[in-house]
Amino acid sequence: MNIEKRKNNLINWLSELNNEALLNRIEELQQESQADIPREILSLLDSSNAIDQSRLTEHTNTRNLLNK
Repeated sequence: MNIEKRKNNLINWLSELNNEALLNRIEELQQESQADIPREILSLLDSSNAIDQSRLTEHTNTRNLLNK
């Protein structure tokens, strides 16, 4: 299973989850994983998330860019 399918499966599972204790554990894991990420990277990610989606360039490959 590719990573995108795995992430989608997790998202679907989380959306149906009603176990408060398990959600707390998942949030703790999220915080722990973010603690390992350098502060500068987290700052860049926050900046990236704040950008208006309409201003973003759609991901593509070089071949598509050169054919335009």
